[in-house]
Amino acid sequence: MAANNFSHTVHSLQEKATCPLCSKFYTDPVTAKCGHCYCQACIDLKWRKSRSVVQCPICDKRFLKKYSIRPNPELANLVAIATQFSSEDLDVSRICEEHKGIMKLFCQTERMPICVSCKESNEHQDHPTIPINEAVQEYKSKCEVHLDRLKRKREKMVHLTAITEHRAHELEKKIKLERHRVEAEFAQKQEFLDIDRQIFLSRIELEEKVVMQKMEANLNLLNEQTSTMDQLLSEMERKSTQKGAHLLVGLDRILDRCESIKMEVPELIHVDIRSNICNLPRQYLILRELAKTKVNLVDLMLDPETAHPSIAVSQDLKNATCMSENKDLPNNPKRFDTSPCVLGTEGFTVDIHFWHVEVDFASSLWALGVATKSVRRRGPLCLIPEEGVWALEFDQDHFQIHTSPESCDQLPHHGNVSCIGVFLDCDCGQVSFYSADTMSLIHTFSHTINEEVFPFFYLGSEGVHFTMCPP
Repeated sequence: MAANNFSHTVHSLQEKATCPLCSKFYTDPVTAKCGHCYCQACIDLKWRKSRSVVQCPICDKRFLKKYSIRPNPELANLVAIATQFSSEDLDVSRICEEHKGIMKLFCQTERMPICVSCKESNEHQDHPTIPINEAVQEYKSKCEVHLDRLKRKREKMVHLTAITEHRAHELEKKIKLERHRVEAEFAQKQEFLDIDRQIFLSRIELEEKVVMQKMEANLNLLNEQTSTMDQLLSEMERKSTQKGAHLLVGLDRILDRCESIKMEVPELIHVDIRSNICNLPRQYLILRELAKTKVNLVDLMLDPETAHPSIAVSQDLKNATCMSENKDLPNNPKRFDTSPCVLGTEGFTVDIHFWHVEVDFASSLWALGVATKSVRRRGPLCLIPEEGVWALEFDQDHFQIHTSPESCDQLPHHGNVSCIGVFLDCDCGQVSFYSADTMSLIHTFSHTINEEVFPFFYLGSEGVHFTMCPP
């Protein structure tokens, strides 16, 4: 009870010593004519814009500024007394419950605040003590050390949290991209599986036609021979029933026919359907593997800086057309100046790549394939491997290839092909061409490729047009 009264008295004293304007202990306290008190600086700040008449900020009374306030030394003394009591002195917890005195000492043995009476008691008289303020400073220092450590740990946690959140965000983005990649790959693989299915069904239908034609021919032959046998048997049975001289008339002729007749046994047809259907070229087998593995489908674009002046390359770099007149183009060391050729933008040195090109077979002369980066750009170009060109040529109505300047090999007819597939195996040194419609192989070059190669196009006559197909 005494502790509470003391605390209340101190609180009351400090309230009287507190400025109503700044809520702090008065500094140079002054009293206005209305009786209200303030810090000198606080009231000067309030009245700085007033000239002659001022107003009390507490009760709103007005009076002349010149005679409005006077110093208050009594209040200044009260402030001096109030400042001697710290906020800790007002804390009821600092009052000793047993002796009702202020606990100004700290027992280092028991680690607890005590009052002077406690120090003199049997319980604490042999215990070392220090002033409470020293203990406060000591433990405050310890608190600051631990607080600093906790802050550093928290900062580290915040940093780790930020890193983790960033990584989680990045991981989420990667997962999203990976999901899209997988979906795209499986969509692509499904496309090849659909092609695979269609080709195998076509092969089955073709095999069925071939086998059934052979079977039908064999059946026709056997039926014809059976009919001949039936006729001869009928004659022999009729002749064998005749008597006397009638039996001998014409018998030699019938017997000769029996001797001369031969039974032609057709070859039995044994067809391994699965083997025949699955006997596909390596290039198509690799295309089938696209359903399982990733092979580079080239998004082919043309390089206009390499195009001969007679070749018009579309703005999207996906089409090339041979024009009747040459364009006026700047001299460029990459450009073909004599042969009407153009290269693709992307070169290859390793791995497996393929692309599709739509062609206009009404055109009379064109070629496509691959060429080395160092292929001749000045003067006429011969489309042979020795010159760094592996190309499939089309001339009038047939495919052909050149393996040397003197050698031109005409290839078997492949019908109307609307799209040519170019298959480049850099690792095996192979360049293959196939009909993208039927997946039938047209021709394969096998040659060691020692440098970077680019898609190559030769537009040999006016109106020749190539379209790069999307992958």
